[in-house]
Amino acid sequence: LVGPAVRDEHARQMADLAQLRDLFVYDCPQVTARGFDRLASCQRLESLHGEIPLEAAHLRDLPASVRELSLLELSCGDEGVAALHGRRLERLDLTGTQHPLDTAALGLVVESLSTLRELCLVDLGRLKVDLLRRLPASLQTLNLARASAGSLDWVLRLTDLEELRMEHPIGLSSS
Repeated sequence: LVGPAVRDEHARQMADLAQLRDLFVYDCPQVTARGFDRLASCQRLESLHGEIPLEAAHLRDLPASVRELSLLELSCGDEGVAALHGRRLERLDLTGTQHPLDTAALGLVVESLSTLRELCLVDLGRLKVDLLRRLPASLQTLNLARASAGSLDWVLRLTDLEELRMEHPIGLSSS
């Protein structure tokens, strides 16, 4: 779904597509959270990407089949992130989250994602080292562009890491 002409009724119709595996939503300012009220019925959905105005309830009710979430500009904040706890996600992108996230709460959620292979936390500001120390050792790709972190000792735990992106200078504090 792309474009300013897309409305809630178009998004709701996606739930009628029994074989839908991937859903991309971009540049749809007329689509609200109500447009995704039936998203839980997409039982084959594996990936959800875009600027999607989801509420915490939508994230809690996502089908278990979802393995990739790219929620640009997530607007439901900590409650939405908490709804992801324990999911079997392989890829999570929270780029540009609209509300500041409690990095301790985010750390608990990320730690619970045992299947996570790729994590993108772009534009989240200063990340606490405690969060970074909770990252699963299984991560292969980590993107912290336009976010800053303390010391780098946490990276040594990521034994499967193949790609690391950090654009900001890294401070040496451990806070």
